[in-house]
Amino acid sequence: MNNNGNNSEELNVKEDIDRSYDNNKAKKLKGKNTLIILLCIFVLLLTNVVSYIFGASFSLGSNIFTDGFKNLSDNVLSYKKILVIRNLLEKTYHEGIDNSALLDEALKGMVNSIGDPYTVYMDKKEFEDFNLKSKGNYVGIGIQVAPKDGKIVVVSVFEDSPAYRAGILPGDFIINVSNEDVDMDSIDKAISLIKGEKDTEVSLVVERNGEQLKFNIYREEILIDPVEYEKIDDKIGYLKLNVFDEGSSERVKEALKELNSEKIILDLRGNPGGLLNECVEIASQFIPEGKTIVSTKGRDGKEEVFKASKGIAENTEIVVLGDSGSASASEVLIGALKDHNRATFIGEKTFGKGLVQSVFSLGDGSGVKITISKYYTPNGEYINGIGISPDVEVLYDKDEYIKNLQNTQDNEEELRKLDTQYQKALEILKN
Repeated sequence: MNNNGNNSEELNVKEDIDRSYDNNKAKKLKGKNTLIILLCIFVLLLTNVVSYIFGASFSLGSNIFTDGFKNLSDNVLSYKKILVIRNLLEKTYHEGIDNSALLDEALKGMVNSIGDPYTVYMDKKEFEDFNLKSKGNYVGIGIQVAPKDGKIVVVSVFEDSPAYRAGILPGDFIINVSNEDVDMDSIDKAISLIKGEKDTEVSLVVERNGEQLKFNIYREEILIDPVEYEKIDDKIGYLKLNVFDEGSSERVKEALKELNSEKIILDLRGNPGGLLNECVEIASQFIPEGKTIVSTKGRDGKEEVFKASKGIAENTEIVVLGDSGSASASEVLIGALKDHNRATFIGEKTFGKGLVQSVFSLGDGSGVKITISKYYTPNGEYINGIGISPDVEVLYDKDEYIKNLQNTQDNEEELRKLDTQYQKALEILKN
């Protein structure tokens, strides 16, 4: 889940390094102390980046402040080996060096060494794609992925997307992209390889039930509709939330007003999450005003509590559907609905991601996504790696889904008649 995932401000940071050098001494040093000059440049760049990051603010009200950089020079010196190696490569490698690529890979390596698959450095192209995706459109094949069991799992497949038409299914493990093996540690690389230019082809090898399947898929522009809804009858409405992107909360409000239903089936199956502020606003429509939706704790142990504002469906009867593809912000919403006895949760245990990320623009087109805190349900449960268990377990496995999809020829109305989870939700609300 991303805290203000795509609204990080770019700040104009004044350089705090004194540039008053003795010109004569500078001339004498030229060409003799390359390493020292590089070190100065590194200090300058690092100061700019650090100043920017710690000056950035979250839209949800949390601010990170600098808390003293007295030992900045010592910290910089500890990274001098980077400059030494860079200098050696430039002087001795038998071909030319791409300094931009060198820096990007060094930064990725540094961030990846933390061992958190949700904390990643994004170069300019990757950061641009990330921001486009948060707005609900991008060029790709129409899947959402996440790290799981050391691999890359398909969390959801968007309806009528290239991946959907090719037969990619939620729960498939992606093990190879365009002839390059990938796993959890290279998830950002895999995502980058899957995306590309419109009308170009990407090959995927997925693992499903112990069998390896190969797919060749053409990329298209993906337009994500965050909310789908319809009236089932005079009293019951159906609302499917696909992602928590920019504007999702406004679309949910519009849907609730148009449905004007006494009872709602809220479908979060296959929803991989998204922006925390959108999730809090959506939960506020169903949770009584002033009640806790979620709380977070960072490394300092301080708790931040997000409470419900005034909503428009606080008295609506709700059944919420979830499965192993319901992750992150979906789990925040399900947890809040369950803990406040506002919904019956039907389906399968959720994915189990209890971490919050913030995204920072670094001012040059690149960015970094960092896990900043853990989150807890209103009852204080930490669900990372555990998930949320349903009140009524109804399994709907992939083989059954594939068979039903084929038998109904993708007819939505007929497919729902065979959807045991949906039918159970309908039964509970009607009774």
